[in-house]
Amino acid sequence: MTTIPVFSSTFPDLWDAAQKLKDDLEKSEYSDWKSLLHRLDFLSDKDWVESIGVVVPGWEKIATGDNGETAKHTLLVLVCCMNLPEYQLAESHTQCEIEWAALLHDLVKDAKLRRDASHPFLSAAAAAQCLAGLGFEFRLEEKFIAWMDLVKSSLHQVDGGWQHDHTHLPEILGTLRYFWRESTPASRIIKAVMFHQSLPTVNDWPNPVILSDEEIRSYLTLDDMDVLGPLMLGDSDAWNLFEPERSPYMDELRGNVEEVREIIATPINSGVVSECGKHPFKDETAASA
Repeated sequence: MTTIPVFSSTFPDLWDAAQKLKDDLEKSEYSDWKSLLHRLDFLSDKDWVESIGVVVPGWEKIATGDNGETAKHTLLVLVCCMNLPEYQLAESHTQCEIEWAALLHDLVKDAKLRRDASHPFLSAAAAAQCLAGLGFEFRLEEKFIAWMDLVKSSLHQVDGGWQHDHTHLPEILGTLRYFWRESTPASRIIKAVMFHQSLPTVNDWPNPVILSDEEIRSYLTLDDMDVLGPLMLGDSDAWNLFEPERSPYMDELRGNVEEVREIIATPINSGVVSECGKHPFKDETAASA
C-alpha cells in the first residue's frame, strides 16, 4: 500500500486543536455559533496562518478573508468527520485520506457564499497541486498545469454566479488517472474534493449539478466513497451543529450516500464508462502507468 503523509504528523498543532474541539463538542461546551466561532479565531493568527500555509498554498486567503470563516468551517468539517462512525471504523489509511480531504475541500471558496457552486472543482485543482508538493505519488510533468486549466474550464456562469458542469469529466478523470494512477490515496482525496457537491445531499440544500447514475458508476468506486461519503457527512454536519434539523439531515444524507454506493455496485449498462479513460495528454508512457 502506498505510504502517504500522515495528517497528524504534518500538522501536529492543528491536530491537537481538532482533538480538543472534538472533545468540547462531545461535552456540549458550546451552545451557539457565536461562542463556537469565537473559539476558532486563533486560526487567523499569523503563526497559524504561516505554519499551515507553508504546506497548503492558498490557506492564507481562506484563513484571513471574511474573518477566516472558511478556515473555521474547514476545521469544523475535520472535527465532524472525526466524530463519524464511518471515520472511526475505517482503516487508518482511509482515516488519513478523509482528514486530507476535509482540510482541502474548500481551499478555493468564496466565504460570502454558503452555496458557492464553483468551488469544488477549483478546490480539487488546488488540492492536486498541494498533494504533489507533499510527496504523494505523482507523475510530475508540465502537463499537470494543463490538467488544472481543464478542471477550471468546467465552470460557467449561471444567474450571475459560477457553477461547474460535467462536460469535460471524461478527460478530467482520465487524466487524473494518468497523473495519480488508478485508485490511489491522492486520486481518492482529489475526487472527494471535486465531487463533494455533485451528489444528492438533503432536500433543503440540493446541489445544482449532480452526477447521473451512469456517471457515478463510471467515475466513482466504493473505495472513493469511503472518503467522499464521510466528507459529505462532515461538511453537512459542520453547518448544522446547532440546528434542530441536524439529526434528520444526517439520516437523509446517509441514506443518499448509501444509494450512491448501491448504484456503484450495480453493473454498468451504458457506454459512458468507455469515455472515462480519455485524456488529452496521452503518450507512450501512459500504457505502462
